[in-house]
This record gives sequence, structure tokens and C-alpha cells, in this order.
Amino acid sequence: MLGSLVEVYVEQMKTGVPYVENAVETMARLENSQAKDEASALYYALMLESLKMPVDDDAAFSRCHNTCLQRAIDLFLSKAVFDNDHTFQRQMNVSALFMALDLLLPDRVKKEFMRFTI
Repeated sequence: MLGSLVEVYVEQMKTGVPYVENAVETMARLENSQAKDEASALYYALMLESLKMPVDDDAAFSRCHNTCLQRAIDLFLSKAVFDNDHTFQRQMNVSALFMALDLLLPDRVKKEFMRFTI
């Protein structure tokens, strides 16, 4: 993290008058974006590893989602800096929700399709 802060500060020196506050904000955005991406990737990997397809049980899917999401949140919180307004954490939660829907909906759509075509 300190290395990132120094890199941002040096870049700001090249473009004009550097401000430590701007460097810290930029560093926090970079670190939080990376933490969000890593947590989202962990969530998806855990879901793929944990789910048994096809998913017929909504309660089992919900439990799996909640467990994987909590592990992703834990990872995010261990790496995030100055995300006081929870912007990046909310983005990670939305990303996980879309991933969950992506995993769940295709299977349900296939079942409905098969029901009407047979």
C-alpha cells in the first residue's frame, strides 16, 4: 500500500504540484478497486466450487450464496482502505448478486424451456 502511495505521489509530481491528500485518495481508489475485483473473483470461484448443478433447492442456493458472499466480504475488508462510505463494498456486493443470478438463471431457464418443448 505504501508503495502504491509513493507511485501515485511521484506521478503527481510529474504533472504539477502534488498533494498528499490527492495521492491518498487515488491510492485508496486503486487499492479498493483491486480488493473489489479479488473479492468478486473469490465469490465466483467459491460458488462454482460449492454448487452442485442443477440447483433445485432455493434454500441450499441461498445458504451457499451467503457463505461465499461472507468470505468475499471478509477478503475485501482485509484489503480495502478508506472505503468509509462503502462504495467499493457495495459494488462488490452487486457484482456477487449478478454472478449468483448468472449461475442460477440459466439452469432455471433451461428447465422451463425443456418443460415446454417436451
